[in-house]
Amino acid sequence: MRRAVSITLMAAFAAIYAVLSLIPAFKILGGSGFISAAAFVSPVVGLILGPVQGAAAMTIGGVFATMQNFGAAPLGFFSFIPGAVCAFSSGLIGRDRIWGAAAILGVLIAIFLIYPPNEVQPIFPYYVWIHLVALFTLISPIRKQSIELARKPKMSEAITGMALIIFPSTMTEQLIGSIIFALILGPGVSSIWSEIGIPIMLAFPIERTIITVGASIIGVALLRSLKAAGIDIAK
Repeated sequence: MRRAVSITLMAAFAAIYAVLSLIPAFKILGGSGFISAAAFVSPVVGLILGPVQGAAAMTIGGVFATMQNFGAAPLGFFSFIPGAVCAFSSGLIGRDRIWGAAAILGVLIAIFLIYPPNEVQPIFPYYVWIHLVALFTLISPIRKQSIELARKPKMSEAITGMALIIFPSTMTEQLIGSIIFALILGPGVSSIWSEIGIPIMLAFPIERTIITVGASIIGVALLRSLKAAGIDIAK
């Protein structure tokens, strides 16, 4: 992608992300914040701009949104991190650097499991079951089929392929958000897992499924629009 176009898209996506970060999409169980509408665009931005530029755009947008309304930032000063990591992960997947994305998700799974305050019932170690599914999706032959599907002209096939690409990155976003949340609360997070661990475990797969489907529709439409405008995504 030409440098001027890349910088323009970075600025545009950062601004869009900043605005959407202030719009609630889902209430966070166990916390006072919300999952913002920005969750629908962070994996798409990574696919379009690549891992580094996509993460940079999400960082700029996320920091700006936090500065504008700190009280609405679910993770305080660290609220920009999940979106940036999501974009970085999807950027790696989109550039066929699968093992990098898999390594990030695998390390996050390990961190969550070895953090002592998380090692409580009823969630431990079952909290990460869907993240393990996402990791399997990354390293299995399904990944190659998803890339092929995403390039199909038929909309339903393209959305299905896009969803299989976006799913691991949005689960990476959810998990790093959970880890930061646990680290901020420290030992106090154990009581939250004990009291409402099951509702949280039931809620976030549904939330992430909705985000995956929504982001996939946005991603297919946006990529086709950029292609029609003669703008090639970064390789």
